[in-house]
Amino acid sequence: MDLLGRIGQGAISPLRDLHTGDAQEYLLFLVGVAVLALLLPLLQ
Repeated sequence: MDLLGRIGQGAISPLRDLHTGDAQEYLLFLVGVAVLALLLPLLQ
């Protein structure tokens, strides 16, 4: 259970530091993956 908590904390930690460039790049990557996931079924 501790491993699951660490994974969750690692996924949420960039959201706490939105002023850093790394967190902004991480969020931009997540948005890109979400848009790609929405567009791929439409392209097939």
